[in-house]
Amino acid sequence: MSDENSPNQNFEEYDDSTDSSEEEFIRQQQEKQRLHLPRKSSTILIEKTKPAVLVEDKDIDVTEFDSDDEDLNASHISVYETTEKYNVAISQTRGGRNYNEDRTCAKSIDPSNALFGVFDGHNGHEAATFCRDNIKQIYQDQSFDLTKTFETLHNEVAKTTGAGCTATVVAIKGDEAFFANVGDSPAFVIKSDNSIEKMSYSHKTNDPSEEKMIVENGGVILNLFNTKRVNGQIMVTRSIGDKALHPPLSSTPSLYSIPLNEIKSIVLMSDGVTDALTDLEIRDVLVAESSVVTKAQTIRNIAYKGGSKDNICVVVIEL
Repeated sequence: MSDENSPNQNFEEYDDSTDSSEEEFIRQQQEKQRLHLPRKSSTILIEKTKPAVLVEDKDIDVTEFDSDDEDLNASHISVYETTEKYNVAISQTRGGRNYNEDRTCAKSIDPSNALFGVFDGHNGHEAATFCRDNIKQIYQDQSFDLTKTFETLHNEVAKTTGAGCTATVVAIKGDEAFFANVGDSPAFVIKSDNSIEKMSYSHKTNDPSEEKMIVENGGVILNLFNTKRVNGQIMVTRSIGDKALHPPLSSTPSLYSIPLNEIKSIVLMSDGVTDALTDLEIRDVLVAESSVVTKAQTIRNIAYKGGSKDNICVVVIEL
């Protein structure tokens, strides 16, 4: 499974003109999710609807809608697609931290294709924020080549900040989904038979092939407090940014692809989720929950309650 190419799509929005059925849907979700939820959280909903009012090229950033309210749905945005090909929900919390360095995106390129991403920042949010804000334009400038897109993102981030981030992206083009990632933010698909398949690679120092790459690039792996770190500083071996560590770090992504007709749904997330949930537990939630919204919320909430101390973000895309 490999390769990449051009994804595209348009979204539509009903921020201040929700009808009574949508208001009732939101109210039900609020009641269902009210108890024992992480603070400083937000939920973004994208649901099929017709007719819809076009808001051109609506990009989604859940961090813009964070709320101190205990009710996760106190602040929300509803965004609607034109093609009716996808249902998408994005759910996020800063979790046990006092700041949020995770960023997510849903980018429209044309009415039939789309680009979704998770960027888990470290040493500041700046690299993740840059990726969220600029990946669409860079992707188009690089003729829909994901490898060149990641390289350009890295070079541009390194010009302005020492911060870094992981990047996990799915580009949906026509009848195919193309995945690319650096770092340890995972991507999964739920296949037609309800099995789960990982569509990303965990670029970390505990992987012998990644350790070999670091050494060949002139770096060292130091074991500090029972944790292997590149040059004694970072556990991931590939990232965007981190200019002081490139090389030996790499910004070259792992690439995967899969036909859309083989899958039911796609999920991207930060490693704040997999700190607390196994692959099979993630699959069980995605199969058991009927609503794309509750799928994203439930994964986030289980990870939070399960002891994850990191920022947590989840992007669920149903086909």
